[in-house]
Amino acid sequence: MGWVSGDEFAILLKGMDEGDAVAHVRELAERLSKSHFDEGDERFSCSVSIGMALIKSGVGTEDILSQAVSAASQVKKNGGD
Repeated sequence: MGWVSGDEFAILLKGMDEGDAVAHVRELAERLSKSHFDEGDERFSCSVSIGMALIKSGVGTEDILSQAVSAASQVKKNGGD
């Protein structure tokens, strides 16, 4: 996992086919949506919008990240998570 910019992070799921990656990402989103933290008397919940991009031969890193960011933006437009 690595920080990309702002509130964007990238995770490389090595050795997974698309179906396994989708299942893994759904589990991650579910776990994050159930998490929270307390600060003083306030409780804060977490949310996540995840975009995926498959790594294909000949496609550069910037293009792959751009595809994932675009996918996450679409998820946000549709209500997140």
